[in-house]
Amino acid sequence: MSKFHSTVSRRDFMKGLGLTGAGLGAAGLVAPGFHDIDELISMPGYKDTERKWWVEEIENPKMFEFNEEYSRYDQRVPTIYGYTPAEFGQLRDDAKANTIENCKNAVNGYSRRDLALKFGGRTASQVVNDVLNTPTWIKGNSMNMVMVQPEELGVGKWSGTPEENTRTLKNAARFYGVDLVTVTELDERFFYAHTGKAKIEFRDVEEYSEEPGLTIIPKKFRYAVSLAIRWATPITKVRVSPLGDASGRDSIDVLYTAVKPRLSEFLRYIGYSAIPNTPALDVPLSIAGGMAELTRTNRLVSPQFGPSFYMTTLLTDFPMAPDKPIDIGLKEFCTSCMKCADACPSGALSFEKEPYWETKGEWNNKGHKAWFENSKNCMGFWLETNTLCGICFRECPFSKYDVANVHELIKITASKTSLFNGFFRNMDDFMGYGGQWDAEEVWAREWSPRAWYAK
Repeated sequence: MSKFHSTVSRRDFMKGLGLTGAGLGAAGLVAPGFHDIDELISMPGYKDTERKWWVEEIENPKMFEFNEEYSRYDQRVPTIYGYTPAEFGQLRDDAKANTIENCKNAVNGYSRRDLALKFGGRTASQVVNDVLNTPTWIKGNSMNMVMVQPEELGVGKWSGTPEENTRTLKNAARFYGVDLVTVTELDERFFYAHTGKAKIEFRDVEEYSEEPGLTIIPKKFRYAVSLAIRWATPITKVRVSPLGDASGRDSIDVLYTAVKPRLSEFLRYIGYSAIPNTPALDVPLSIAGGMAELTRTNRLVSPQFGPSFYMTTLLTDFPMAPDKPIDIGLKEFCTSCMKCADACPSGALSFEKEPYWETKGEWNNKGHKAWFENSKNCMGFWLETNTLCGICFRECPFSKYDVANVHELIKITASKTSLFNGFFRNMDDFMGYGGQWDAEEVWAREWSPRAWYAK
């Protein structure tokens, strides 16, 4: 059944919740500007990708005339944009020299940090060139990117205060494509003791190294950076299905092939080091850095994207001011909600009111309190359906569109008081949220970028 819209009116909505008449203080919470879900879908950014009203479609484009001399362009010309190869080579040498001189003279936009953002961005294409069948003429087309290595600049490493460094790294990470980024000081407890292939040790050495049976992480890498990319909302709503899996896979691929290589190169360029892929326990590190809270699913929920994101960890020796953990009331909300557990087809999620110490199996790590899940049941359902499931994420009341003011108000209220948590769960059910969307309707719409990645 389609879940794209609801025809619940505001009056019926309030009546169904018992909030008509004298009402409850919460009535004002849900009332402003809210009519029905169709109205939300029609808000800016949620329409299909229509052209602006002032854009006129015409039969023949302007400035698009051809005569009998036109033919396909042949790149086998003796010059490069009119320059001989020797002339062009000299221009490239001059460009490098000018870049170095401008960096030394602190010309605006030429600092080591500025150059790092530019040259870090080219890293991803180098990573994937040999994986993708990239045409050789593209691989060699570096004429407009005169690479200057940091050791050629003749200036020291870039550095600011710890707070400035944190802001610098976060800006670079967002520029390279992440939606969420937080920083925490490295805690050795939150790394695997053994990956199954190698023992993990922290030592006072300079270089990260891997050898048979042993991975060594230098203790100088004191900072863990949590990086996250949101999932495509419409696809997430089609879980459980292969189409529903696509968004999570896309986030993983972008983080590992685009974001991490670029950010690592950025850090190298300003004078520091990074370990992009580590045997870290991503969840506790991201919680310690304030990206999200742990919930009944024993997974993360963030204030921005709910559970609809994928995250990973990068280590660095770049000295930063760590972020603090957050409280958005999720522990209290999950205590009474249980919508994810109700929806779980394999019975993997707990119905216990409070978190507990007892683990469910060897897949859980002892010594911390949580709503531990039955991963055997969960994985069994994954294999049975050949999907990553994700129904618990789909059903979570915090996985909502970000343009609805009511949803933001609910988050604010839930973070400050648990008084209305049961009411919010009932409201979520009444509005018809959750349930599986129709895959054909996802493909039938032309989603704008904002709607595709709405919260």
